[in-house]
Amino acid sequence: MLVTMKKIMHNPMRQLPRQRKEHGFTMIELLITIVIIGILTAAALPSFKEFIINQRIKTASFDFVSSLAFTRSEAIKSNKNIALLPKNALQLELGWEVRESSTEPVRKDQSTYPSITISCISGTICQYSMFRPSCNNVTYTPDGRIFNSASGTFEISSDMISNPQKRCISVDGSGRVFSKRGGC
Repeated sequence: MLVTMKKIMHNPMRQLPRQRKEHGFTMIELLITIVIIGILTAAALPSFKEFIINQRIKTASFDFVSSLAFTRSEAIKSNKNIALLPKNALQLELGWEVRESSTEPVRKDQSTYPSITISCISGTICQYSMFRPSCNNVTYTPDGRIFNSASGTFEISSDMISNPQKRCISVDGSGRVFSKRGGC
């Protein structure tokens, strides 16, 4: 028995106690990961800004079409002329309101759209208004038509990015509203 103990003690292949492995990341691995994340973020940021602006354009166009439909339905429902008016003279991008006249209470109030432009680019709506001697007013009559058979085309865009996805909103004399992607 003594011989076997000596053999085990002097055996170079004997099992050493296992060392525990430490779990986690080294500082170098963490720094490399942070650098890679920074590079990817810097590359994605410009396209993310473009995405946000294009979503604002889309939202503004949907809200504008919705407000025109609301204006038309209010005119039919109340059997009165109802107008969609810019809050600030000529600038629809600063918001608009739906009301019977400039002295009546507001029926719908739309807030501003930062970095978005809404331009009345053609049609008689751009030249005539029942309430204000300015453009951008859309007045519906009790039969759901545009006052004085006016028509107009509005372009929603932005100058914050080089190639925005423009939207074109058209209103014909019968009061119907059409929306399409792209410029007018």
